[in-house]
Amino acid sequence: MRALALYLFAVSSAAFVAESAHAEQSAKWDAWLETGGYLSSERDRGELVAYAPLWQDDNSLIFTDIRGKLFSDDAQEANLAVGYRELTDDWIYGAWVGYDLRRSDNDHIFRQASVGLEVLGVDLVYRVNGYLPVSDARNSSQGSNIIFSGNQIFLTGGREVPLGGFDAEVGYRLPIEDWFAQTQGQQFWLHAGGFFFSADEAPENQVGPKLRATWRLSNLAGMPEGSRLAFQTEYQHDRMRDNQLEVGFRLRIPLSGWGDTKRPRPLSPLERRMVEGLERDTDIVVGRSGREQVADAATGTLLSAVVQADARDNLQAITAGAGANKLILVDGTAGPVNGSATLTASQTLASGGTALRVRGVRSGVEVNAHLPGSEATLVPTCACDDIVSIRGDNVHVTGFLLDGKGASNDGINIDSGRVNFALTELTIQDTGNSGILGWDNNQGIIRHVAIQRAAADGINFDTNNQLVIHDVRINDAGFFGLGVNRRNTLSVDRLNIDGSFAPAILMVNDNHLSLTNSTIINAGASNIEIMDRNTVIIENTTMTNSGDEGVNMNDNNVISFINSRLDGATDDGFDIGTGNVLTIAGSTFSGVFGDDLFDFDGVGNQLTQGSTGNTNAGAIIGDRLCNAPGAGAFTGTIGFEGGLALLDNQPPCN
Repeated sequence: MRALALYLFAVSSAAFVAESAHAEQSAKWDAWLETGGYLSSERDRGELVAYAPLWQDDNSLIFTDIRGKLFSDDAQEANLAVGYRELTDDWIYGAWVGYDLRRSDNDHIFRQASVGLEVLGVDLVYRVNGYLPVSDARNSSQGSNIIFSGNQIFLTGGREVPLGGFDAEVGYRLPIEDWFAQTQGQQFWLHAGGFFFSADEAPENQVGPKLRATWRLSNLAGMPEGSRLAFQTEYQHDRMRDNQLEVGFRLRIPLSGWGDTKRPRPLSPLERRMVEGLERDTDIVVGRSGREQVADAATGTLLSAVVQADARDNLQAITAGAGANKLILVDGTAGPVNGSATLTASQTLASGGTALRVRGVRSGVEVNAHLPGSEATLVPTCACDDIVSIRGDNVHVTGFLLDGKGASNDGINIDSGRVNFALTELTIQDTGNSGILGWDNNQGIIRHVAIQRAAADGINFDTNNQLVIHDVRINDAGFFGLGVNRRNTLSVDRLNIDGSFAPAILMVNDNHLSLTNSTIINAGASNIEIMDRNTVIIENTTMTNSGDEGVNMNDNNVISFINSRLDGATDDGFDIGTGNVLTIAGSTFSGVFGDDLFDFDGVGNQLTQGSTGNTNAGAIIGDRLCNAPGAGAFTGTIGFEGGLALLDNQPPCN
């Protein structure tokens, strides 16, 4: 749509010019429309130009030059200029001002002011143009690169940067009519010049030469006087863009003289040059920004230096002595790396051969840094060691296989009070205790992690932690899949637990859990064990084949089971204690339940008004649909599709 708008803008201007030209047949200089196309070693383009005299007398002319351009990389540009030219005996002196608008291939809009001076003769031309951006640089990950230089890591090209500058040229018309027969009405021009563009954020200036050759054929058969076909080739060079070559054509069509009975006023060769189109830089010059430092995108930690290690190094000593703001890069090419890693504040421990998400410190652009080397496996030196210990804030561990070999303590052990940790893209297996163990008052994320065959819990945190867990798979946990003690806040999405000796998820007291888009199967006890005063939201989650209750809760909890599925349980579907508030809505119950689907063990439970729209998808219930052995077990209703409802003190819940 934007490209079409550019074309319609130019064409509508041309139509206005045509109407004006016909209304004033005595005008000395007339309007024209020009179209062309160019093939380039850099990028091809098409161009449409409308030239319109706005005011004129015998020696002076005010005009507008409007251009729309389409580039092969999906960039688009429009140029609007207003100029003045004055004719003397031997020369035409001119000046113009313009406003340029460009949409880059990254869909960024750039604007600039432009200005030019020109001296036109029959055989010579002199031009100088200036360009001043009025738009700021724009962030763009496309075209950016990560470079390693010595022991440092940098981002280049994180921003598209408009460059200001100038270009200048001198042109000469070769006298081909004196050299070759049958060249009347033809001209061959050579232009030579140079350009200079710069910006503070650009790594270097764009400066270099420019050469252009043009062959013009005038007054084409079947067209009015002033028509022209031009073939052009241009070459330029600078250090940033290297050599650039383009070839193309332009066809000029006058917008007067079609069917006119009055012949155009005869013009001298110099007078005809009063309606030459403007020559200027092809587009707003946009470069990429230079080097900038990067930060770990997960923690925001500045990575001021890279420390490297492999199987031949003492990883414990390297991590302990690296200091803050370091990327500790472990290469697995030489084999598994022995020795535990102890991470202090503001460190990133990353495996070779993986992608680390980093952010440009100046631009804020995030890109993947593809780390050199091979993926590393970390193994403990003795059964007493945790494979990785986190002892500081702003720590990130990513990309490893942590293999406990059945002998280590924890895969990752997080001390108390650690803020802003990130555990990503990890596989943790065969640990002697938990896959991930955290103590008190920690805050962090666990993302894209697989934990298998932990001898104790897959993930276990103690008190007052704030955790975001996303896309985590826990298989064959020796005890809990995910367990937390007191006053923890967990946002859990896409958790898959397959196999646990104890409940798949344990929430002790006063915790807040949001569990979405998850799957729990083959739990050794309940799918989820909820003790006292917890708030738990379970949404879009499937629980299958638990070894005890589907959901087991003690007292004074607030539980929502929404748009989820409970597919069988060895004992009850829901085992409900005292004083709980439940919302069970839009959920499906299927499979075989060994006892009751809803078993109220205590009193004072409340079912909210939103507990509707549930489906019994052929569930086989070993005892009763609802067991409420006494008055006051619950108030409210659980509604099912088709009219079935569980009502307090009414069948089947009396």
